[in-house]
Amino acid sequence: MGEAKLHLKIEDRGMKFANFQVLRETIGHCPAILVELGFLTNSDESAYFLETSNVKATALAILLGMDNYLKIQL
Repeated sequence: MGEAKLHLKIEDRGMKFANFQVLRETIGHCPAILVELGFLTNSDESAYFLETSNVKATALAILLGMDNYLKIQL
């Protein structure tokens, strides 16, 4: 299976790297990722997630991203 790309109609703010507690505290217990999908206080982003199809597309994008990452790491 080739690299799948899914384009969501939301602004890409890029990746951030920091010492997030939710990630730091789980290292000894299980693998973890932290995904910030948007801001509910942003009217465009909150309206986007009111559509079921957009929620499903976002979940699929996260799944494909994890799948691609795991394929590269193995």
